[in-house]
Formats: sequence, structure tokens, C-alpha cells
Amino acid sequence: ADVYGAMCAGANGYLFKNTTPQELFQCLRSIRLGGTFVPPPVAAKLTSRLMGGSLSPREMQVLEHVAAGLSNKHIGRAFGISDGTVKAHTKRIFSKLGVSNRTSAVAAAVHRGLISL
Repeated sequence: ADVYGAMCAGANGYLFKNTTPQELFQCLRSIRLGGTFVPPPVAAKLTSRLMGGSLSPREMQVLEHVAAGLSNKHIGRAFGISDGTVKAHTKRIFSKLGVSNRTSAVAAAVHRGLISL
């Protein structure tokens, strides 16, 4: 299940199938009072995804160069690293941002305020 997608679509809470009655009550109470409810393990993953998966400083640098339209070869030259290393960085960036290509990575990063164009 994509909790991130559900929350973006307007869901106010998320529960596991094996939720205890106490957690169910806590969830309903929180939502009734205008809040949200997500179990702590899910909240940690959701926060990570919302915050860009905590991109490393190097990943941020690579992402900025990707946003500028540079190829892996040019990015590698700029940082003195191989094309393969740049490709590894971009794969981690895609994973952390929940995307599958460079254009989507830039769009997600701009949307989340990680970079500006």
C-alpha cells in the first residue's frame, strides 16, 4: 500500500490490519479532533519520503546538476567522479524521492522545496 499516495489524496489516517482496539480508538479520536494518525513505523518512513529521504550533501549536488540538464558524464567531470558513481547517486536519489527518472526527480525536488529552478 502506498501510504504517501493515500495521504496526498486526502486520507487522514492509516492503520494496519492487526491494529489493536486501543490504536483504533486513538486513531479515531485524533481524526475526530482534526488531526491525523499514522503508526510510528509508517510515520518514520513517510517523514523520510516527505523530506526527500534525507538526501546526502553529494546527492543534493548531483540533483542540482541534474536539474541544470547536465549529463552523467558532465556531472562526473564536475566532481571528479566516474559516470558510474554519478549513476549510483542518481539511482539513490530516485529511490529516496520515489521516482523513476530524472525529470520526475527534479519535479519532486522542486515540489518539496529541496531545490529551486
